[in-house]
Amino acid sequence: MSLDEAFARAITEKEAALLRPAATQISAASKEYGFFEVYVYPALDPIIASSILLYVLNRFKIRYSVYITPLPPKDISGPAVLIGYPASIAYEVNVKRTSVLVGYGEPPTGITSLTVTASNDASVSGLMTGLLSELTVVGPVAAYSLVAGFWKGTNRGKKGEFTGVEAGIIEVLSLENIIEALFSVKLVQWLFEPTEHALAFTWLPYLPGLTEDVSASKKFLESDPRLSELKGKTVEEASEEAIALLGEKLYELLKSESRVPRRPTEIIGMSYYSRRLPVRDLREAASVLACSASIKGLEPLLGFGLADKLVYSAAYMSFRSQQARILSQYIKRLLDEEKRPTRRVSGVELTVLPYTNCILCAEKELRSLGVVKPESLAGFQYDEGKYLVSMESLIEHIGYEKLEELINNKCLDYVNNYPYGVLNEEQC
Repeated sequence: MSLDEAFARAITEKEAALLRPAATQISAASKEYGFFEVYVYPALDPIIASSILLYVLNRFKIRYSVYITPLPPKDISGPAVLIGYPASIAYEVNVKRTSVLVGYGEPPTGITSLTVTASNDASVSGLMTGLLSELTVVGPVAAYSLVAGFWKGTNRGKKGEFTGVEAGIIEVLSLENIIEALFSVKLVQWLFEPTEHALAFTWLPYLPGLTEDVSASKKFLESDPRLSELKGKTVEEASEEAIALLGEKLYELLKSESRVPRRPTEIIGMSYYSRRLPVRDLREAASVLACSASIKGLEPLLGFGLADKLVYSAAYMSFRSQQARILSQYIKRLLDEEKRPTRRVSGVELTVLPYTNCILCAEKELRSLGVVKPESLAGFQYDEGKYLVSMESLIEHIGYEKLEELINNKCLDYVNNYPYGVLNEEQC
């Protein structure tokens, strides 16, 4: 059975109906024009989706221009692919040639000038991989849609597994031994590293007192004779009893150190590894790429699908050698504080945070720990009255219409090719 046949069997008819119209349009435009304008919302998931698209376009020698922008043009000469925007903008954008939007939200029911593939249950990267799989064998780069899925938290099954389109992608990649799934405690690289290192490597979730501290992780295991047997052992060498106890202890740690409820599936459930890709642990890659995007910008990640080893090696080296430890110390310091001040800027509530250069990871983990309130945005203050805010969080928490208003009123300045903008109180 070929990979495309396997994918066809792995997805439901409902999912196929969502994917095929856009796939048909991309195929038609590729043959007629051999060129695409690609507009990408400045967030990690859309950028990974774009890198997968560019990988396929390059393979078939289809030309393209890429624009990273929070607001695509209202009129597009096209043909175009819009990635990561809400489905609702299909009513606002006028295109002259065959075009598609791959984003989130409920697909429009009325007549629009472009074809929409959108969902709230899958990452944009998962949708992109799914619709491209209707046209061709995407191959190993399809695994990177799961990196986006981990970042977006679409692994919401009862065992913390992926469902829907991403489940179909996993089934296909598993057939080719590109990835493997393991139900266990979700420790990073535990398939390859001893338990104490896997504990220290783990982000998503941040483990207070253990993340980026091998010595503390060893002491944590030594504190209970039943856990001490895990020292020096990978997950395949550990006993089921010790693994189960480790899961319980880590969940208790998350609950006790967090100011908001935590879910057991954050730490116990399905993990996805690869022995063939440069990205060995797909969940770890989410933190690595998010930190890289915060510091170096989004453009380097556009080449992820084309040169995954080069792009990921550079990002991983920076994250592991320096950024992860600095970020861990930053989170620990804020977690030790009782509360953070809040501000209201043009109707947007901010939890005011000191500046750090890896704002995407910092916000995600501080939000999970309850330092950033559920109703707030994280505002990283770097000057008087000026706050860096994640473009991903803006669109998730205030919506596209409010975002457009802030940009048009000069209250929010998007920082070109980065995943954040600047809220300026003086301009609001």
